[in-house]
Amino acid sequence: ARKTLAESLDTARRALVLDQMNAGAHRSLSYAHMFSGQHDAAIAEARRAVELNPSYAMGYHALGVSLFSNGQHAEAIDALTRAIRISPNDPMMYEMLGALSVAYHVAGDYEKSVETAAASAQRAPHYPIAHRTMASALAHLGRLGEARAALDKFLELSPGFTIEAARHAPPLRNEADFKRYIDGLRKAGWQG
Repeated sequence: ARKTLAESLDTARRALVLDQMNAGAHRSLSYAHMFSGQHDAAIAEARRAVELNPSYAMGYHALGVSLFSNGQHAEAIDALTRAIRISPNDPMMYEMLGALSVAYHVAGDYEKSVETAAASAQRAPHYPIAHRTMASALAHLGRLGEARAALDKFLELSPGFTIEAARHAPPLRNEADFKRYIDGLRKAGWQG
C-alpha cells in the first residue's frame, strides 16, 4: 500500500509539472496526501482543483472527503452536497453519496448517514463503504437487526476487514470520529 501511495503521489506531482492548471491532477494529489496523513495538504490541493474548475464534481468530492477526514464536518457536507448538485447524474454518484454518508456519520447525524448510505448502496450494491457506514449509523440509532444485516453485506464484500484497514478507509484525523465509527460497527456485531 505504501508503494502504491508513493506512486500516486509521484504520478500526480509529475502531472502538475506538466500542467499546473490540471484540476484532475490536483484532485489526485489531494487523495494521495489524505491517505498519507497530510490532511492540510490534501485540503489545499482539493481547494485548488475546484478553484481551477468550479464545475468539477469530483474535485468537490475530494474536498469533502479531505475535510471530513480532517474533522471539518459541516464544510465537508457542503462540499459533497455541491458535488451532487453539480453532477446529479454522475456515474460516480454512488461514491459521492457514500462519502456524504460518512460525513453525516462523523457529524453525528446518523439518520442522514443511513439515508445517503442506502442511496449509495441502491446505485452500487457492491460498494462496501455504503454498507459499512450504514451498519455503523444504524447501530448508533439502535436499529441493531438492520445494522447486523448491513454489516453482513459489508463483510461479504470486504472479508477480512481489520481495524488497521479501518484506520485508512478513509483516515480520520480526529480520534473521536474514528472511535464513534468503529463503536457503531462493534455494536452491529463486528469483531475487529
